[in-house]
Amino acid sequence: MWWSMHMNGRTAMIMVVAAVLVLVGAGMAVASPPVDRGKGGSMSPAWAMGNTPWNTTGNWSTPWDESPKARFSLSQRYGALLSARENMSNAMAAYERSLGRYRTLGAGMGHAQRLDVERDYALSRVQLMMSTAQFVRAYGMAWGTQYDTQRIEQRLQEMEQLREQIRSASSPDEVRALREEMNRLWQRTGLELQLCVQSGAVERLEDMLERAENTSTILQQEIEQLSAQEVDTHRLNLQLEQYGASLEQASAHLQRAREMIEAHEGFDDNGEVVNSALAASTLRSVRTELTLATEQLKASTRALREAFLELRHHRAGMLTLQQDDTLHAEGNGTAAFSGRGTVRVVGDVLVRVVDVAKDANISAPGEPVVLPYDMVQYHLREDDALEVNGTSFTVCARGEGIVLDVDGVGSVVLTGNGTYTLVGANGTVSGEWHAPLTGMPWRETP
Repeated sequence: MWWSMHMNGRTAMIMVVAAVLVLVGAGMAVASPPVDRGKGGSMSPAWAMGNTPWNTTGNWSTPWDESPKARFSLSQRYGALLSARENMSNAMAAYERSLGRYRTLGAGMGHAQRLDVERDYALSRVQLMMSTAQFVRAYGMAWGTQYDTQRIEQRLQEMEQLREQIRSASSPDEVRALREEMNRLWQRTGLELQLCVQSGAVERLEDMLERAENTSTILQQEIEQLSAQEVDTHRLNLQLEQYGASLEQASAHLQRAREMIEAHEGFDDNGEVVNSALAASTLRSVRTELTLATEQLKASTRALREAFLELRHHRAGMLTLQQDDTLHAEGNGTAAFSGRGTVRVVGDVLVRVVDVAKDANISAPGEPVVLPYDMVQYHLREDDALEVNGTSFTVCARGEGIVLDVDGVGSVVLTGNGTYTLVGANGTVSGEWHAPLTGMPWRETP
């Protein structure tokens, strides 16, 4: 009997932790920039279209900075999220260790030893509950989601009280009774945490959808410009249609998810569980819609990537570097490289680097600002230089007086006012940067 109760409680806890991580990861998977692996692939379509990770106002803000919770900087909020996730992972490891000890319980154990094992196991479960709740709270702060954390704070207080009671327990039976109370608390808390994360996931995906629709407008403008030059845009139009169809389906799934969260069947208006079975059913339905929406957003990214590959044949400032090619570019605006090799950037610019392969060597003055998606940002002054060497990375620089030198394989996008010289096996090619489209906000998530 006691083992069955233990397994039910343990299974419920693991399922909730897993569900939280999956939901948190859903939006990140869509937003992460696809990076050229040095095999002729494409870099992020948004960057390729000139829709850089920064906006046009010159304040270099990101979507997270627009949060009403922006009492802390983005790097502080994201750092807190990473710390909370690490704490949750550590709590999970400690829980598994204590579970191993708990399984050794036997009739031959003395009272003190049995109490110690029971208490250690119960405390590790409470700590995992608390660290999961703290992670969800940090997630909301880091991504600027709108759900209220008051319910989380209340549950954390209840968990803290339960932890103190377990520490004060004087017998294994008392600990087991408290563990039953813990199971009841977690049944409610787990559902409430999932509702919080699902609410945040809907907001994140809706924000991505809005920016994807802006990108569709940019692509349409590019196609119209090419048509005016009597360029055959049949393939581009088909890819734009596929892109739009995927966005339309994603929008429908997100709308249904939003409606279910607003109805919040099984929860009261404060997000507290009032009917566990109905609440669990609501969360399953929302999760299904979020999964389908994510799949459609990924499909739209594939369609946009294909459009980008087609567009690069007609658009100035979009270059593909092959083996032994070198590039030198100078100008004002945005310069991005994605691939492998060595890149050097000089100028009064902000530079963001994503080390996809986790093997890049970065040489730059000062300490970087750590951003989401394993991105770091450096602010170079006029005479400063940044150099990156690796097998798969992306560098994006924006500012005045950019001097970019690349010796590698991958994709380059130059947007603004400037010139470039590409030296390769086919000779030397010179050209100009592509003038950025006007009237469109550059708010693409990095």
